Amino acid sequence: MPPKKIIDKGKGIPLEPISEKPEPKNTHPKTEPWITVTKKSAKKEEISATPKSLQTPEAIMNQMLQLQKAFELSFTKQESGESSKNFPSQAISKSNEVPSKMISRENQTSKIISKPSNNSQIILKEISQNIPSEYFEKHTYQNIINIEKGFFVNNDPFLTLEKYFGKNNFFKPHNTDKTVLFFQTILEITDSVSFKHFYLNENHTDAAYSTFKIHKIIAPSDWEYGLNENLNFPEDLRNLPCYNVPFNYWDYCQAWYNSFLIQSPRHKHTWLIFFDTTCNLSKSPYWFMPWWNYFGSVTEIFKPNIQKSFQIFKTNFIPSEEEKKFPPLALFHSKFHFPWVFSWTLEFTSDPIPIIQRKFRAKWWDKYKIPSNLYPSNILTWIKEQNSKIQTLNQTPNQTPETTIFLAQKSKMLAMLAGAKSEEEIKAISLQFLPSMSDQVSHTTGSDSGSQVPDIDEEIFGNSGD
Repeated sequence: MPPKKIIDKGKGIPLEPISEKPEPKNTHPKTEPWITVTKKSAKKEEISATPKSLQTPEAIMNQMLQLQKAFELSFTKQESGESSKNFPSQAISKSNEVPSKMISRENQTSKIISKPSNNSQIILKEISQNIPSEYFEKHTYQNIINIEKGFFVNNDPFLTLEKYFGKNNFFKPHNTDKTVLFFQTILEITDSVSFKHFYLNENHTDAAYSTFKIHKIIAPSDWEYGLNENLNFPEDLRNLPCYNVPFNYWDYCQAWYNSFLIQSPRHKHTWLIFFDTTCNLSKSPYWFMPWWNYFGSVTEIFKPNIQKSFQIFKTNFIPSEEEKKFPPLALFHSKFHFPWVFSWTLEFTSDPIPIIQRKFRAKWWDKYKIPSNLYPSNILTWIKEQNSKIQTLNQTPNQTPETTIFLAQKSKMLAMLAGAKSEEEIKAISLQFLPSMSDQVSHTTGSDSGSQVPDIDEEIFGNSGD
C-alpha cells in the first residue's frame, strides 16, 4: 500500500510547528494522599484521650484497628479510579519494494496513539512504592555547531539550533530533502531496523515515544551494490520529495545516527532499543562500535540481579573470533535481547568557544519483566553450553568427532547437574544423558541466543513510555 500522505518540506519529521495543547482539566474530585485521609478518618473516630499511664491494652488495640481501617478505606478510594483510556491505533504502512534487485519485506513503521487518564497517573505517583529508574548520562557527546554572535536565542539550545538548521531539524541539512524520514526508510527497506512511533494525542505529529528493533547491521562486504552506487526508493514512495533522492551505502551508515534525531514538543522524546532474535552481531561492521558508544546501553542502569548476570557473562563467556571486536555489554544485549531506554538532549558549552552539544542518556525500562533466561543461574548454564560449542569448533586435529561430541555432552550434563535442586532432578538428568553417551553419539544443536527469549511488548512502552 502507498504510504499515508504526509506534508514534507524537507526539514525533517514533522515539518509543521506544533502548538502543544493544554492538558484537560481533571473533573474528578481531588485525590488526597492516603496518609492525609488516614489522619482525618482517625480524627473523626478519635477516642477520648486519656493519660498514657491510664490506657489499657484494649484501648491501644482499638486505636490501632481504627488507623488500619482508615488506611484501607483511603486506599480503596484511590484504587477505584478509572482505567486508562486509549485512542484507537492508526498504522502507517508502506510497501518496501526495494529498487534494482534489493530484497524487501513489509514495512512495520506505525503510528500508535495512546493517552493515559489523569487518575492512573495520580495513583502511580502517590501509592506506588517502586522507585523509578533514573537516566545515566553517558560520557560520550557530540559537538554539533559553534555558536556565532547573533545566533543565541533566549539561552535555549533548541531555539538556537533551530535558527541554524530550521524547525524540527537537529542535524546539518547538507541536502534538505534528506530528512529523518529519508534515513529511517533506508533502514526499513534494507531489513535492518523496524520502527514504531507512538503519539500522546491523535492531533500530534511529533512522536512522544518510539521503538527501534535491530535486525542486522550491514557491513560493506555484505552490501549487494557498489558502495557509491546510487539506489532509488520504490516507485510507490515517490510522492514525497525525500524519496526522489537516491541513496548509497554511506547514507545507510548515516541513517543509524540521523534516524534518532527527532524530538517531542517538550524535548522529552524517548526510545526503546533492543536486538531482535534474528540479529547476529558477529557479522556487523567495525563502525557499529562508535554507534554503540553513543546509543548503546551502560551497566550503570542495570538492576542488581542483572549486574550479577552480566558479571557472570563477562567473566565466563568465550566469544568467537568475530565477536571479540565488540564490547561484552553489546554482546550481552545481543545474546539475550533485553531492551534499554535511550534519549538525547542539547546543552550549551563554552570550552573555550560556545558550542551546542548533544548529550546521550540511558536508563532501565521499569516495565520490563525480567525473563528467567536472565537469572544468574541460567546465564551460567547457557554459557557452559555455548562454550562447549566453541570448543567443538576449535577442536585439535588429533581429536576425533566422537570424542568431541562426548566431551560436549559431558559438559552439558555437568552444567545441568550443577543446577539440580533435588535427588529426583539428578536422576532424571543422568537418565537423559547416560544412554546416549554410552550407546550412541548424538549431535547437539541450538541457537546461540538465550533460551526462552520473550517477545518485547512495544505497545506497553508506547502507552506509558519509560
